[in-house]
Amino acid sequence: MFHEGMQSGMFGDNEDGYVSKTIALVNCCPPFRGFVQRCAQCDPSVSEDSLRRANKALDHIVQLGVRVLSERLYLHIRPFFERLVKRKWLSNTEPYEQIEALIKEHFKKYHRMDSPPYQLLVAEVHRRVVMEYLRSVMRGRIICTSMKMRKRMAGRLRDEGKQIKVLFKDL
Repeated sequence: MFHEGMQSGMFGDNEDGYVSKTIALVNCCPPFRGFVQRCAQCDPSVSEDSLRRANKALDHIVQLGVRVLSERLYLHIRPFFERLVKRKWLSNTEPYEQIEALIKEHFKKYHRMDSPPYQLLVAEVHRRVVMEYLRSVMRGRIICTSMKMRKRMAGRLRDEGKQIKVLFKDL
């Protein structure tokens, strides 16, 4: 209901408040999961189905929070992926630098998320960034006319690949 309210404009333009509340909701899941596990130990025969349903509901909350936060980040970085692997890309690192800067900026807020859900968020954003980067490379319209240009392009792809790997390892 919280996320549906955001979609309908119930929270206005207060994106930081929405992000904070989403993180707070997701952070409630690990303690609730521990509580459910302890309750299930009291009477395993009665609580098997309850345990399964509770874990499914908690997983759904975490997945929804991760999806919402990663999608909000992606909306900010998508325009820069469209500028990758164009003619000017070989001489201008700005699009990739903007993508990295926006990811770091968003993760300053996201870092308040507790560890298991936070790792899911990092993995999801990493997957999405690699997928969009590869999509940009595949759609790229650079025709290498010389060996020097091919080497520059390969070096650039290698460097940005390493930077992506380091960025998400740090997160």
